[in-house]
Amino acid sequence: MFNQLFFRSDALTRQLSAPLVDERRQYLALCAAQGMSKCTLEVKARLLLSIAEYLRLAERPNDTISLPEIKSQPFPDSTQTGNCL
Repeated sequence: MFNQLFFRSDALTRQLSAPLVDERRQYLALCAAQGMSKCTLEVKARLLLSIAEYLRLAERPNDTISLPEIKSQPFPDSTQTGNCL
């Protein structure tokens, strides 16, 4: 899935080496099966990667993430990830 969305090697490597790669791939495949555009999938992939990094999911694979913790994180504005035409 990621190799269909990202052509630059650095972007592809970043997606593939980040935490929860299989789960993110499965979610994006489901979104693609629902007919979402390539642009929308790219934005979702970038947002998922940002969330995984902000919540440090690689460092805590078995932890439960609480809603207050999620709300306290300074997630990036979705407009910074690009716009679909």
